[in-house]
Amino acid sequence: MSDVLRSYTGRVNPSRRSRRKRRKPVFSTFLVLLALACLAWALFITRDTHEIPRLVPADQAYQVYMFNVLEKRPDLLGSAVWDLLPEDSPYVALRSRWVADLPIPDWIANNLLYGICHASGQDLRDFRDILFVTKMSRVGCLVERFRSFFVDMGQDPAGGLNLRVLPGKTGYYAVRGRVLVASPSRKALIRSLTLSEDQALSPTEFARGAAGAMERDVFAMLRPDREDFLGDSFRTIDVTLQVRPDGLVLAASGDLREACRARYAPLLDGMSGGRAVTPAEGLMTVAVDVGQPFPAFLERLDGLLSKSGASSPLAPVVHLLRDPPDTATPLATVLPAFARTVTGPGWLQWRGAALNAMVPLPVLLAGFEADAAFVTEVMGRFKSVPEQSGGDPNFVPRYDEASGMVHVPLIGGPDIEPSFGYRDGQLLLSNSRLALESALAKGITRESPASPANFRLRLRPAPACESIAAMGRQFADAGVLRDFTAASFKAFAADWCQQASKVREVSLALACEDGRVKLRIDLAMASGVN
Repeated sequence: MSDVLRSYTGRVNPSRRSRRKRRKPVFSTFLVLLALACLAWALFITRDTHEIPRLVPADQAYQVYMFNVLEKRPDLLGSAVWDLLPEDSPYVALRSRWVADLPIPDWIANNLLYGICHASGQDLRDFRDILFVTKMSRVGCLVERFRSFFVDMGQDPAGGLNLRVLPGKTGYYAVRGRVLVASPSRKALIRSLTLSEDQALSPTEFARGAAGAMERDVFAMLRPDREDFLGDSFRTIDVTLQVRPDGLVLAASGDLREACRARYAPLLDGMSGGRAVTPAEGLMTVAVDVGQPFPAFLERLDGLLSKSGASSPLAPVVHLLRDPPDTATPLATVLPAFARTVTGPGWLQWRGAALNAMVPLPVLLAGFEADAAFVTEVMGRFKSVPEQSGGDPNFVPRYDEASGMVHVPLIGGPDIEPSFGYRDGQLLLSNSRLALESALAKGITRESPASPANFRLRLRPAPACESIAAMGRQFADAGVLRDFTAASFKAFAADWCQQASKVREVSLALACEDGRVKLRIDLAMASGVN
């Protein structure tokens, strides 16, 4: 066979080759056009055609705003504050359901609850008509379109409103553009979808609520019913809540109605910029600044109480301050005189328990801004009283030059001797001579508040509970506590002290400024509480 290279050239159909070359670009173009059509369809059905306030009735009794619900869910539910609830509390069971895994994947839930979530309703007791409104992402909107692949739910035409029925008829929802509206009440949902423009929430009010939610975890606006106690006094109330792993901050502010302002004007006048300050020490401290002399405030309060028709419980006190008795005993005129000379804020502090006295009693210390010259003059009245030389105390006040205070000797000893003195512009009074001696020697350290207040309260639950338990044990050991033996009271006190040990401190501040009442509560959990 010859090794000569041979070449074979077959006949090729030129039309077939050209058709094969043209077919590939046509198919690729079709795929691109199909993808663009699907994208256009997806963008069209997920366009943002509705705003949240347009679907919220303007006359709702409450509104709640919250951003990024699912992102905040671990922090809210993981806070140590929940440990304060009793085990049989329904809120504990509710928390357990929230902590459990969601019935849908997290990525779907994040797209359905995208951004701000708004809740509102008329029923402030059972929340049966609560209305949830949120804006979905485009992905969430697409997922909702294909909901039948994820959840089996029914349909409710509702006269063309096209409601979706949740499994078990536990609620209803509808979609308008990218806005999802849901409620357990069919009637509330239908009303939301059929609102006229003048019946819907104004964009300005919605923007104010959204701005409040940006600063805290939860922002709520309340409009109490006029027939309720709060509604009779307040036109609107704003509430903010911030939950931290180691505590929470709850703040509220309300606008007083004009009728309420006029009714309580004698008490409210001058309260703006309150200077109530709590000392740093103590188990519990209450500080008050009424913005006017204390006797004048009591007299005006007595007048308001008397208008109700019933006899005022303050009437004897007001009469005593206005017309003190003329007796030979200097002490009988001291307290009314001191009350008349109080010129500024005051505070009352619980410092512990006098366990070594004849009777276990709480140790109290009070301080008031008062006229220094007057206090000095009153204290001078007792310098001439001779010291007692043995025998039973005669209950006559005496001036102690070493400590600079006046005290009243009693049978129970110095732990329960009423005393008063003056230091750093404050009149100091106590039911314990020892406590006042310490305060006069060391001084009173007062905290610097971040904002003005007319009323402040600070409580340290753990040491306060231990102090009460220590006094109670002495009474229980003596057998004078009804329904308790020494052993049963010890067990009872141990349980309460263990619960109180979870909280490090609770503080409350109340202020009235230009017809607006503000309240703030701070709760700090003890370190190590889970």
